[in-house]
Amino acid sequence: MAININNYNDVFGKLTKAVDIASTSDNEEIKKIFSKIKEKVCDIKEGGDRLKRDNEILKIGVVGQVKAGKSSFLNSLLFEGENVLPRASTPMTAGLTVLEYGEKNVFSVEYYTAKEWEKFEDKAKEYDDFVNNVKSMNPALTDEEAAKMANIPDELSTAKELISRCTRVAKGKVGKAPEENEFTDIKDLQDILENFVGADGQFTSVVKSLSIRLNDERLKGMRIVDTPGVNDPVVSREHRTREFLRECHGVFFLSFASRFFDSTDVNFLTNRIGSQGIGTVVLIASKFDSVLQDSGSKFEDDLKNAIKDCQRQLEAQFRRNLSGSDYRGEEPRFTMSSGIGYSIANKKPSDWDSMESHVVKQMKRFYPSFFASDSDIKDTFNVLSNIDDIRKDYLDGEFVKNRDKIISSKVNSYFGNATSEIKAILSDGKANLNERNNALCKKDISQIESVRDATKKVVDKIVKDIDSLASKADDMAEQAMKECWNRYQTPSVRVPTKVESITFVRQSTFWGRDKDVSCSYKKIDEQKLVSEAESQVQAAAENLSTDWNNKSSELMNSIKDTIGSLIAEAEQKDSEAKFDADGLRRILGEVLASMSNSTVMNVKDLTNNVVGRIMDVAQDCDVSLYDVGSVDEATAKNKISERARDARRKVENGLRNLFDQFNTDIKKELDKSKNEVINIFTSRKDELITKANGSVQGYLDSLEKELKDKKAQLVNYTRAIASINEIEKIL
Repeated sequence: MAININNYNDVFGKLTKAVDIASTSDNEEIKKIFSKIKEKVCDIKEGGDRLKRDNEILKIGVVGQVKAGKSSFLNSLLFEGENVLPRASTPMTAGLTVLEYGEKNVFSVEYYTAKEWEKFEDKAKEYDDFVNNVKSMNPALTDEEAAKMANIPDELSTAKELISRCTRVAKGKVGKAPEENEFTDIKDLQDILENFVGADGQFTSVVKSLSIRLNDERLKGMRIVDTPGVNDPVVSREHRTREFLRECHGVFFLSFASRFFDSTDVNFLTNRIGSQGIGTVVLIASKFDSVLQDSGSKFEDDLKNAIKDCQRQLEAQFRRNLSGSDYRGEEPRFTMSSGIGYSIANKKPSDWDSMESHVVKQMKRFYPSFFASDSDIKDTFNVLSNIDDIRKDYLDGEFVKNRDKIISSKVNSYFGNATSEIKAILSDGKANLNERNNALCKKDISQIESVRDATKKVVDKIVKDIDSLASKADDMAEQAMKECWNRYQTPSVRVPTKVESITFVRQSTFWGRDKDVSCSYKKIDEQKLVSEAESQVQAAAENLSTDWNNKSSELMNSIKDTIGSLIAEAEQKDSEAKFDADGLRRILGEVLASMSNSTVMNVKDLTNNVVGRIMDVAQDCDVSLYDVGSVDEATAKNKISERARDARRKVENGLRNLFDQFNTDIKKELDKSKNEVINIFTSRKDELITKANGSVQGYLDSLEKELKDKKAQLVNYTRAIASINEIEKIL
């Protein structure tokens, strides 16, 4: 039966009833299996309840990496460019904010629970342990220097930041029930939000999420959520975002144009959006003005062709990376936007902040005809912002106009995925039950001691081999690490340039007149630099990670092969079927898998960190062309060329330092993964053996208990398998 929003209550009622009946068995294994099934059924049922409850509400998410411009985009889309939603300066300040319609203007804030805050405190202590460990070897280091050297995970760094910035007044809010307050107008809301989610807000560190109900007709039947950045390091807030995305009907996905649709964005689209059945995705190249500035020298005062060229390159990047991904959803719609452009266009020049004034100055420099007057500036930046078209084509045209179709599609997708998930867990449960049932059929209570003895001999032999492998593990892992590092291709420092022509004013010493002088110089091609450097960093990290993960898998497979061959050998000699080979393989395989998860090298955080800093290095190349003084023309031109060379050298040194630090950090990560492999065979060897013995002993104890009442337990397994068959029929 196909599950849908109209019949799911009836279907899940039958499922729950069938699972509850099967769960009444006195067999602990059967109870465990059906407990997992029930947990999955209840989880999906809760999601269905939320879908039905909000079936008339169109839920739209605004997603993207930190600093992609999500809050600025929403401010432009809904608040005419006013900075109502504060801009997040760090992952810590990037809160989850819900916007929806309300008869009254109401602001609601949810704080972290006491349990969640306790976890932050524990993680902050872990952060301190990292720092103190580094400082113990070099006491002269500051805490900040030690933290950089320690390569501390983002989750711990964020927890430390939350705890450090939490005042005594803010701490008093932890564990409190959500608070609601009415506000009068947007200005009033701005002041409130700045205090609760602003970068320097009094309560920012303890706020988990916000809900804003506005008496705004545009929000009727709609819920818009400004999410934290991709890869939110705050786990509990990340869980809340996941919950929302599971119910979400569509998203505006913002990706910074200067490093557009990189691997982090692709992974988020594939794993977090595509997997949730979100049908409508609008991919926006945000901060579009940044790539127009990068292309300014190529399209001198030709804004129309500059826009076309940048759009073509961005779209090509999007299609190239999308085609290489595992994304299986409907192809995202693609467009561009300059959030700061909308803000500039809707303010008086006297109200522009320093960043806005700088952007205007840069755009005037490259495209003077399009920014000649205040009216031109307003009109051109309105076009570049693209907000009116996004509102018309996507918010109103794509989402609101197709509300019923989008909601229906999401509901059908949700229940289709739900059916597959339940069938998968039922299949796993049935396989486990059949394995237990078969093991029980082959044995009798009178055999239990011989079963124990036979199993113990096999396990003892495995333990001895683990012991012998431990003495070789150090050399094996060290050799594997050296091989991987020798193959590692470090990112190279190359600064691409392009010839730029510029006209500047030279102060003449003759008759006191100034003179316009034109010259050409080699300008750093920021867009190409960032693209090439990012590609090199990502390729270097991914290749090393893949190489090491393959090597560590080989090391771990050596013990798996040992276990497998020993079990197979014992199985061949076991003519009386004294032990359960399949059960033993499963148990020891699970134990080893739980121990070996940490051997995988994770370079994502390192890569994201260096990729984010490449842009900062690339932008540090302003030649400052406008003030050459009163020297002669030839000297002025030489001065400009020298400044351009200085800028290139500065960027080269910045990249070199950045890559040197990256190489150091990634080597530490490799060494850490190597030590994890060694630890499993050496310092954690006893833990591995204890877990293996404990799991096998627990299995044998449960088998003995079942054999004492074999007839009844076989009936239990038969009934349990029959119950799963009946449950499968419901689906």
